[in-house]
Amino acid sequence: RQGYYLTTSGFVDGSVEFDSNNAPIDIGKYLSVVPAIINTGISSAYGTDGRNANAAALYAGLLTTINPGDSTTNISVSRITLPFEVKKSKLNELAGAGYVMMQTKTRGVTVVSGELASSINSDYDYVSTSIAVADVVSSIREVVEPFIGKGTTQAMVSSINTAVESVLQTKVNQGVVNKYNYSIIPYVTSTGNSTIDIPLTLVPAHELREVNVSVKLAFDL
Repeated sequence: RQGYYLTTSGFVDGSVEFDSNNAPIDIGKYLSVVPAIINTGISSAYGTDGRNANAAALYAGLLTTINPGDSTTNISVSRITLPFEVKKSKLNELAGAGYVMMQTKTRGVTVVSGELASSINSDYDYVSTSIAVADVVSSIREVVEPFIGKGTTQAMVSSINTAVESVLQTKVNQGVVNKYNYSIIPYVTSTGNSTIDIPLTLVPAHELREVNVSVKLAFDL
């Protein structure tokens, strides 16, 4: 099976694990593979000595600066150069294969595409999707955490619903997601523990990938 999956052994040659929907657990949506090579330049101020290095560490730091709803695609990186350029056709092929590459533009070195190492059938093609989903889930966990340990009543379930609705509407206003749908499902397990499930469907703010310009000539307008 092509891609990166959770396995019984924790290694690529183990048996693939499946989730509750009987789908293979794709961990590629958490991985960015960065084969790009950069030159750090010589700078006493930044402590760099002009060596060529893999861009993975730089890219990992870059990810922490991305606002939910945005992507690393086409973002410029300062204070570095590229020791060599890769042809555009090859950059497209590498991006299509799920690799994060860089190229030099007039405004400096930029990330070609914020790819993820997910499988070909995954909904998580680009890192912008993972950032948006992680932001929404973290925000929901934060607002429901104060309810843990309290007695489950209809009033509490309504309060959780209000809190979750507020978070999701805020994310729409912030441009993190376009639409959403969810349910609040309380139940008691066989061991007597009260549990609330929140199945969530998100329509993320789709990453702009292409701008097409068409030209029509006229004698006058």
